[in-house]
Amino acid sequence: MNILLVDDDRFVIAALEKNMDWESLGITNVFTAYDIKRAQEILANNTVDLLLSDIDMPQGSGLDLLGILREQGNSIPAIFLTNYADFSYAKRALELRSFHYFLKPIDYDEMAKIIKQALLEVTSDGRDMATSMSKLWYDYLIDRRITYKALMSDMNRHQVFEKGIPSYITCLIQFGDGKLDDDRGMMAARIRHITESIFGSAFTSQGVLIPYQSEDFILFALIPVDGDEAVGARLRPLFGELYYSLSDEFGVNLRLFLSSEKKVSEIPDVLDSMLNMRTMPFDEESSIIYIDETSVTTLLQYVDAHFTEDMSREHLSELFYFAPDYITKIFRKETGMSFKNYIIEKRLDLARKLLQTTDYSVRDISLKVGYDNYSYFTRLFKKSFGVTPVEFRGK
Repeated sequence: MNILLVDDDRFVIAALEKNMDWESLGITNVFTAYDIKRAQEILANNTVDLLLSDIDMPQGSGLDLLGILREQGNSIPAIFLTNYADFSYAKRALELRSFHYFLKPIDYDEMAKIIKQALLEVTSDGRDMATSMSKLWYDYLIDRRITYKALMSDMNRHQVFEKGIPSYITCLIQFGDGKLDDDRGMMAARIRHITESIFGSAFTSQGVLIPYQSEDFILFALIPVDGDEAVGARLRPLFGELYYSLSDEFGVNLRLFLSSEKKVSEIPDVLDSMLNMRTMPFDEESSIIYIDETSVTTLLQYVDAHFTEDMSREHLSELFYFAPDYITKIFRKETGMSFKNYIIEKRLDLARKLLQTTDYSVRDISLKVGYDNYSYFTRLFKKSFGVTPVEFRGK
């Protein structure tokens, strides 16, 4: 493997040559150039597998260099170095399908990780592995053809998780009204580049981006968190950057649905709820929608306020955009009982209080707590308290 370093600052190139362990990365030749004219000569006369270039140089920028290469049909992975967090630079780098956009000063350990990922793009084994990983995730999350256990077995066989299995923030990206590029594959590639530029090497190595086949162009992104809640909290502001970057890139309405950190085994249920929530009308003031914390609390508060009414999981699903099965899991987690039993317990507890504190007839109390079948109410009450409502009041 050969790499070309391009920077008008000789000290930067000298530091890269000295501080990077090129041999351990599988790189045998390191070519250097201090302007794009010399870089073009090297590229014309040598096989170069990876380009690592500064952007802002006096005799032509690194973006100019990559633009020329792309016009020539050269698909070399390119990593850009820059002193400036300039959005226009980042946008042009993404348009040119750069691999990564790296701010100076250089973190050499981080740089090594990114270079490893970039070099995978130029090897058939790397491409085959990336394809294989995408298929595994698709089979688990979309087709539901494999179990969690099978997914983990295959992942570990490919040695994907060097430091253990991370948790993930799940993000559904939904495009609204507007003209979209017909080439969805190219769009997905552009979205991946944007996501990698924002979330860095952690997403490049362990993140997931899966297009979901439906009428709308919808994608799932899984952002690794490594089980650290503090890291997850720090990632949250980056989703605002993701939203504005995607809006600027495609020029159409879109929104993001976000979960809190979830284990891999929990993600299918989260995705089901997100897909259910996508039927919500688009609201310009709700471009980033956090499901879980706020929505779950609101769901439970609604049930506590309306438990005497006719209520079903399907009804709640229409109100809160959670999948019915996910509602069952919410109640198991938050209350320790099923949705049905939670409603029964709330109603019978109210019935008990009304029997103790009011003169309502037992039949009227049955109706007030939500049961128009008096016999069924009586059976439930006796099963719970050991006596019928009449006997309870008599005591």
